Amino acid sequence: MRTIFSLLIFLFPLQNIKAQKQGQERIDSLLVELSKAKEDTNKVEILRRISFAYRMINTNDGLKFGKQGIILAEKLKWKKGQAYCNNAMGFNFYVQQNSIEAIKCYNKAMDIFENINDKHGISIVTGNLGALFKSNGDLKTALEYYQKSLKLDKETGDRDGEATDLGNIGNIYKEYQSYEKALDFFSKAILIHRELGNQSEIARHLHNMGDLYDRMKNYQYAIKFYTESKNLSKKLGELSYGNYNYDVGHAYMLIQRYFQAQRYFQASINQGFEKNDSSALLDGYYGLYQLNKLLGNSKKALENFEKADTINDSLIYRYQIQHNGQLEIIYNQEKENLLMQAEQSKKDAIKNEEIQKQKLIRNFIAGAASLIILSSLLIFLLFKRKHDAEQKHRETFLSLQVSETEMKALRSQMNPHFIFNALQSIQTFLLTHKSEEANAYLLKFSKLMRLVLENSQHSEVSLKEDMQALELYMQLESIRLQHPFTYQFHIDGSVDIENDNIPPLILQPLVENAIWHGLQYKTEPGHINIYISKKDNALYTTVEDNGVGRDMSKLAAQPMLLKKESLGMKLTEERLKILNELKKVKAQFSITDLFTNDKKAAGTKVELSLPLAS
Repeated sequence: MRTIFSLLIFLFPLQNIKAQKQGQERIDSLLVELSKAKEDTNKVEILRRISFAYRMINTNDGLKFGKQGIILAEKLKWKKGQAYCNNAMGFNFYVQQNSIEAIKCYNKAMDIFENINDKHGISIVTGNLGALFKSNGDLKTALEYYQKSLKLDKETGDRDGEATDLGNIGNIYKEYQSYEKALDFFSKAILIHRELGNQSEIARHLHNMGDLYDRMKNYQYAIKFYTESKNLSKKLGELSYGNYNYDVGHAYMLIQRYFQAQRYFQASINQGFEKNDSSALLDGYYGLYQLNKLLGNSKKALENFEKADTINDSLIYRYQIQHNGQLEIIYNQEKENLLMQAEQSKKDAIKNEEIQKQKLIRNFIAGAASLIILSSLLIFLLFKRKHDAEQKHRETFLSLQVSETEMKALRSQMNPHFIFNALQSIQTFLLTHKSEEANAYLLKFSKLMRLVLENSQHSEVSLKEDMQALELYMQLESIRLQHPFTYQFHIDGSVDIENDNIPPLILQPLVENAIWHGLQYKTEPGHINIYISKKDNALYTTVEDNGVGRDMSKLAAQPMLLKKESLGMKLTEERLKILNELKKVKAQFSITDLFTNDKKAAGTKVELSLPLAS
C-alpha cells in the first residue's frame, strides 16, 4: 500500500485549478480589449496586464506579451511603460524558476524607475526581488529588499504597500524562527489593514499569527487566532486559510484535550461530505489517525489511516487525469526508459562480441583449408583481427563502464537520503498547512527531477543547463537544512555557458560534498562560492564552502553517512578516469582543507579541471 506521506506531494496543483480558470477568463477579456486598442500607452498597459495574468497559466505566452509591450513602449518613448513591462516579464521568469533572467528584467525595470524618480515603481520591483531571493533561500538578501520597499512605501504614503511589506518581513522572521519579531510585524500589518478595511488580508494574518503561536507551542493562543481567522473568512464568504477544523483539532490534541480534538477532526470529515471537499475529508481522517495512534488505539488508527490513504489515492488519480500524470508518471516512464536503454546497451555489446568470436572461428577454419603458401598472410590477418577485436572489446567495455557509472551518478542524485529529506520537508509543510511553501518546494522538486532525467540521457549538456539543475538542487537543500545557506556563482568572462558543454551532473557531487560534509553541521547559515573559468580549452571549477571542515564532519556524521562517505565524489573520480581513457585528456579534481590564521577549520575547497571537447 502506498503511504500517504509519499503521495501527498502531488495534491498541491489541485488548489490552483480554480485560480487558473479565473485567470483565463481575465485574459480572454483583456485580449478582446487588445484587439480594439490603438497604438498608444493604453495598449502598452493592456499588454502588461496580459503578461502578468499569464504568469500562473502559460509563462511563455506571458513573456511574449511582455516583450510586445516593451517594443511598443520604446516606440512611444514611454519609459514608465517599459519599466512595468520588464517587471511583468521578470515575474514570468520568476515563476519559471529562471532566477538569472528574472533578475535581469527586474534590474532593467529598476534602472528606468530610478532614472524617472518613480519611487512607487522602485518599491514594487524591490518587493519582487525580495520574493525571488526568499524563494531561493537567501533570507538575508530578501529581508534587505523588503526593508527597502517598506522605507519607500512609507515615504510615498502607500499604506497598502506598507502593510504588504510588513507581512513579508514577518514571514522572513518566521523562517528565521524569530517568532516574537514575526508577531510584531504581523500585528502592525493587521492595524494598517484594519485602517484600510482589507478584511481578507486581516483574516490571512490572523491565521499566520495562529501558526506562529502553534510553533511556539502556545496552543491556547493558536486556537484563539485560528478561530478569529475562520469567523472573519466565514463572514466574508471566503474560504478560510488552511483547514480550520484540522488546525484547531491538532492544537487541542497537543494540549491533551482529546475530546475537543476528536470533535474538530470529525467536523472536518462532516465538512468534506457536506461540501464534497476531499481535502477536508483527508485532513479529518488523518487527524483521527494521529489522535488514535497517540492514545494507543491501534485498530482505529489503522482504520482512519486506510480511509485517508484511499481518499489520497482518489485525489492523485483525478489529478493525473487532469494533468496527464505529471510527476509520478513522468518519473516512472523516464526511469523505465533509462533502465531499458542501459539493458539494451549491454545486450548489444554481448551480441557484437559473440559475432566477433564467430567471425574469428570461421576465418580460422577457412584459413586452415587454404594453401600453405598463404599461411603467413593468414596468421598476420588472424593476429590483426584478434588485435582489432580486443581493441573493440576494450572500447565496448569502457563505453559500458561510462553508461553504468553515469547511471550510478543519476541514482545517487535521487538517493534515498535526498528523496526522504525532500518528502519529509513537504510533509512538514502539509502538517503545518503552509501550502504556499509546500507548493513552491514541490515546483522546485519536480523541475529538478525532470532536469536530472533529461540531462542524464545525453553524454554532454551545456554548462547553463547543468547550472540550472545545480541551482535547483542547492535551493532544495537550503530549505531542508535547519540553518539555510546561501550560494553565489562567479562566472569568468572567458566562459560561454550557452556553448561550453560538460558531462551532465559533473558539478553536483562537489556541491553535495560541501553541503553534507560541511554546511549541515554549522550552527549558523553557511555559504558556497562556485568559481568557473576557462583557459586553453579547459574548464576550471572551484567549489568553496565555509563549513565545519572534513575532520569535524566525520565526528558529527551519523554512522550511515560515514559508511556512505561521499559516494558522489567517488563516482566523479570514476567518471573522470574513464573520460581520460576515452578522450585522452587529463581531467582531475582535488580537495583542500581551509583554515583560519589560528589553525581553526574554515571549510573546504574542491578544484576540478575539465578539458572541453574541441
